Amino acid sequence: MISIIDTSDIFDREKAVEDNMDCVFSPDDLDRLPQTSAMVTNSHTATINAHEIAIITGTEAARTALFAKMIAATLLCGGSYPFAQGMKCHIDNAKVLWIDAVNSLHDTAQLARDMKQLFNADGKHFKIVALTALGSEQMYYKSVKSVLNTTINDFNPNLIIINDLDNLFPLVTLGGANGFVDYLRNYVSTSEAAVCAIGHNLIGKVKKTTGYVGEILYPLASIVYRVSERSKKESAITRVSCYKTFRQCPRDFAFTINDYNFPEQVNNEAPKSTDNTLNTSQ
Repeated sequence: MISIIDTSDIFDREKAVEDNMDCVFSPDDLDRLPQTSAMVTNSHTATINAHEIAIITGTEAARTALFAKMIAATLLCGGSYPFAQGMKCHIDNAKVLWIDAVNSLHDTAQLARDMKQLFNADGKHFKIVALTALGSEQMYYKSVKSVLNTTINDFNPNLIIINDLDNLFPLVTLGGANGFVDYLRNYVSTSEAAVCAIGHNLIGKVKKTTGYVGEILYPLASIVYRVSERSKKESAITRVSCYKTFRQCPRDFAFTINDYNFPEQVNNEAPKSTDNTLNTSQ
């Protein structure tokens, strides 16, 4: 079994505090306590917070990646997501890094086209790492380490989306997974950033197909969303619900896929009438 993390680990970042005792505080230290800020809200309730890790879970056919696509688009448009009532961005000039360990290079290229055409995304604000383009040879793990480390350090994204945890490092050891998770936690704690990871079958007993990274990351997540599809028809309704959070739980909402291949919110489990006119004006 091959480990992605070894004694010469390149996934290194500075710790969140300068002095070791700075990790000890009380309510009397309010002036120096770090604060979490909302990056994306839905109906005035935080959906994605800076300095935190979020997980989107559901079956492989539950459109989990589409919900992540909605979050990414909200940040890139810099205002209100045009296909959902109340979904808003609260950070200026946000940068999104999409790490795709599932789809082909051509599929991820289409994602870049969609973000460019519909939300005016450019290379300064949106980058994709198509890990499947690296192949499956033994050097894959070393290549992933190098690509992710270089891209994250150079790009400094506000949101890292991982699609998905099941396939990110299929042969990683427990020690390697711990090293990568520690790297992600350190990154969000020292940057105005968040991680949103897709992990299938992460609710309840974690299945082996999820891999060590998912097993470790799941209990550390500040919020977990559960995505479920009501039918397999073309007009299938997908419901998103908050399964776990440390704060106020965002309200459930449902969406279907519109003509732009993006999630569009529906009310009362029925598609709302729309003229499909895209308006991203803020």
